[in-house]
Amino acid sequence: VTSNSTGELSYAVGDKTFCLRSNSIPELNNTFSIALRPERLSLCDQSDENLPNKLPGAISKVSHFGQVYEVVVQTETAGDLMVMMPLGGARPTVGANEQVGWTLERGVPLEGRPGVGDDAYAG
Repeated sequence: VTSNSTGELSYAVGDKTFCLRSNSIPELNNTFSIALRPERLSLCDQSDENLPNKLPGAISKVSHFGQVYEVVVQTETAGDLMVMMPLGGARPTVGANEQVGWTLERGVPLEGRPGVGDDAYAG
């Protein structure tokens, strides 16, 4: 945790810094996780100013489920991130380099880290 002021949290993972804004940020120790829902993540350009939190990665899997694509992006910093995106536009391509982005309000801080047996464990 690099800062924890009222309603805002800055934290570093590797050499990347991220921000979170919430009315209910718990007191966190050095070991915590940020839960990110796949439908609240987006594939974006590095220049997209609407999504201040971004991680580079490569698409490792694309699945089609009804009206959405389930896209798995392999990142160096956070492992695999799943992004749910609506059908339409260009189909995501396995191997493509992408940015996964999210807004300041899209994350839930959790004390501790998920374990292999937890539902939240992503590998």
